[in-house]
Amino acid sequence: MTTDRHGNLVSGATPAAIAHFDAALGLFALYRGDPVATVDQALAEAPAFVMARVLKAYLLALATEPEAAAEAARIVAGARELPMNEREQSHVAALGDLLAGNWTAAAVALELHNARYPRDLLALQAGHLMDFYRASARALRDRIARVLPQWSAATPGYGIVLGMYAFGLEEAGDYARA
Repeated sequence: MTTDRHGNLVSGATPAAIAHFDAALGLFALYRGDPVATVDQALAEAPAFVMARVLKAYLLALATEPEAAAEAARIVAGARELPMNEREQSHVAALGDLLAGNWTAAAVALELHNARYPRDLLALQAGHLMDFYRASARALRDRIARVLPQWSAATPGYGIVLGMYAFGLEEAGDYARA
């Protein structure tokens, strides 16, 4: 088993697929480019790469379009057929809640997930969006505050996490700290 750029174990991946996954995750977190096309490159390289499937499912499910959600459900069903580690199983369970329309359960599942995997940027980003869509200012702030001690300037994506935290502070009315 290998790891992504944040040190999280991934199943079914190759080094080239992980590079595409990390790039797609960066695009998603920065709201730039085409993360779907980039994660598709990871899946072309390694069709059994569970986290690439998970990322694509989140991208589609969070788009809030019925056709995209249906495609996300197909991706999740395919992922369930693959060998997965506990972190990947946790993501698939959260996606199940999200695709069933239970955004609160999915958001809470990702909060619990990040307690165990604080440097899982995909879980942070997906949970952050769920908090935003649910208009939960406190969760926007606190989700990131809880994991921030596990991040540092030396960690790839630290600026993204700081940006999410600043947004959460602003949404919670703490403009000076934001």
